[in-house]
Amino acid sequence: MAKADEIDFQKRCQFFLVKAAIAVMNENGATVNNADRIIYAQKVLSGTVVLYEIAVSVTTNGTIEANINTDTNIPDADIEFTINSMFDAFAG
Repeated sequence: MAKADEIDFQKRCQFFLVKAAIAVMNENGATVNNADRIIYAQKVLSGTVVLYEIAVSVTTNGTIEANINTDTNIPDADIEFTINSMFDAFAG
């Protein structure tokens, strides 16, 4: 996926992934899947996740994929929504 190869797109994904990780580190311990979410958030914050894999995952969102296919700019809000929606999947 060409979009996922773009460093600027990966950096945009990273920003929202870090933002989500910070929120997870502050969430209630009773949150579903909290232990796995915390472990993953720590990986994000330590910089050990592979940004290309995150960027590829983000491009599977239908709205983002449509923007890529029509060469339309991808709004930050769409990337943030997608990252937040996928955080549990990333956490395993």
